[in-house]
Parts: sequence; C-alpha cells; structure tokens
Amino acid sequence: MRGPGGRATMRMSASSSRRVLLRNLAGVAAGGVLGLGACRRGDESGSRRIGVHTVGYTLGIQTPAIAAWSELLGEVPGYGPANITRLDRLPVITQSIISGAGDIGDGDILTTLRAIRAGADLKIIGLSYHSTGLVIVAHKGRVPTAADLAAEGTVVAINSRGDFTHVLLLKPLQDAGVDPARLNLLEIGGSGDRMRALLAGRVHAVPVHLDQAAELLAQGDFHVIIEPWQVFPAFPCAVLFCRGAWLADPANRPAAVALVAATMRGFRRANADLDWFTDRYRTYATRPDREKVGPETLRPLWETLRDRVRAWPERMELLTPEAIQALVPFFRQADALPDDVDIEQALDMTVMDDARRELDRDA
Repeated sequence: MRGPGGRATMRMSASSSRRVLLRNLAGVAAGGVLGLGACRRGDESGSRRIGVHTVGYTLGIQTPAIAAWSELLGEVPGYGPANITRLDRLPVITQSIISGAGDIGDGDILTTLRAIRAGADLKIIGLSYHSTGLVIVAHKGRVPTAADLAAEGTVVAINSRGDFTHVLLLKPLQDAGVDPARLNLLEIGGSGDRMRALLAGRVHAVPVHLDQAAELLAQGDFHVIIEPWQVFPAFPCAVLFCRGAWLADPANRPAAVALVAATMRGFRRANADLDWFTDRYRTYATRPDREKVGPETLRPLWETLRDRVRAWPERMELLTPEAIQALVPFFRQADALPDDVDIEQALDMTVMDDARRELDRDA
C-alpha cells in the first residue's frame, strides 16, 4: 500500500499541518483534479452518480468494493453506478475530498486521521475492506524469523516511514522482544519496485500484496514471515470517508448510506460465491493477465482473504472505535500520529447502522 510522507511532516504543529494541507489543496486544484466532475449528481436517467475517489489500482482485496460501486449501487432506486476517479497517492485522495472534488474517499485510516488532526472536516463512515492484503516476504537464509528483521546488515524495504508498511513491522518485533529502532529501513515506493529490489538482493525483506507474494515464493528462496491478520485481531485499514458538512446535508446522507450498504452487499456476495468474485476480479483487477484467471487459480487467494484476513466483514462490524484505538500506539511508535486524535469524533457509526438496517430489510 502506498502511504504518506516521512517524519518531518509528522512532527509539524497543528497550525503548520493546516497550512501544508491548504497548500496541497491548491496543488490539487492546479493539477486538474477539481475539474474531473467526480461529484456528478446524475446521469441521463436522472439517477444520482456518487463521486468516489480511490487508488489507481485494484487487487483481489479491493475487488468486491469496486464491483459494488460499479454495479450493485446502480441497483438501488435513484442511484446509478458510482462515478469513480482513480488517484495515485493516498494523500491526494484525502485532499480531493476535503476540497469537494469528490463525495466519498476510499483511503487509509492513518492518512485520514492525520488530516482530521490537522483540522480537516472529515468523517469515517465505513470500510472498503478490512485488514490488509500486504504480507512481509523475506529471504529465507537471511531472515528466518520476524526477529531477524532487525539483525545487523539486514535491510528492510518499506514505502515510507510512518505509513502502514512501517507500522506493520512494529508489533511483530515487539512481540519478539526486539527494539524496532534497530531496523535498517530503506524507502522504496511501490510493491513492484520492492519486489525487484528483493530479487536483486538489494534488500532482504519487503511488504508486498498477496496477489504478488506467490510470484516471490515460487522462486524458492523466499518465505512469508509476517501476516498482519495474525498479529492484529482487528485492523480497520481501508476506510470510506467524507466531509462532515457534506454528510450533514440531508440530500447527501442517504447517498452515503446507499454506498456503504452496497459495499456490504459486495462483501456478502464475495464471501458467498467464488464464481462471482472471479468474474469481478477478471473485470476490475488491474493486473494485465486478469482475463486469463479462473476460479481454481483464484481460490487460494479468495479463501485467504475471506477466512483468514476477514477482508470483507458483511456488516462492517470490525470497524469500531476500540479497533482503531488499539492501533494508535503503533501509529505513535512510528511517529505517524499525535497523541490527541479524538477517535470517537472521527468515526461516524450511524451511516453503517443505517446501512445495516437496509440490509436487514432486504433479508
């Protein structure tokens, strides 16, 4: 997963962070994001098109949500498929929602909480998936266990200090009695580049997506040493969020509920039906060979995401203030989040509550 920037930004005061946020928003506008029409209110049929801003790629863990926004939302009376805008960086997604360029953002919880801490009017309203599709893959001979990540001479690639690829390392090391400060970290953006660095011997361990890990394991010299879902019982990673003022508008709240309910339906369909998941993966995944992938090829990935990762909780019951609060010490340890973020204020549970009631009426 691609994360936000490094330590200097994280140590800014709240007023400095707000100034940076405003400056970045100006850059978003200059870059043309504000002119994308992501907030289109309707199509030719008069159905509302909710503007969703998400990342630039789709892997297995993201497939049910993308399918839900592209298909299932359009089955709700009054709504068409979401108007999806893809952006390459998580902070840009956050900034675009703050600016009003989109209705609902699909980003990571850490970037969202940092924006709220900096003064942004944002509310977390749901999940686009639970936990993470990332695992830590290491060279077998050099890094036999997670504790060996901090051994002298071992180089661990991450996306950037203070993001999720950094945070994922902290609890396993803590559990092994190893000081994370001993890690020798090298920032390499993009899981593909990290894979190439591992294969070339430039680094000895990398976070990569489950979809990509099999390729490394097939080389024979590598193994998975950290599965985050084994370490963090609840890990609300990818969140749906919107502006508080937008949500408070009576014209917009039903749209938020409709999108979250459609996402829950997508989770339900993915959990129940490998063929449905396979068909949507072949439609929406961004890997070049997606159309050649069949259900038996996808079965191991699907079963891992469904049963072990619990990527698609059908009622989004794993997104709670307590689950987020349990992660905060590791965010702070990574120098990623100040102490005074009000989790209860950041998380609006009522949208999920209303979406669950919609699902119960459908049952």
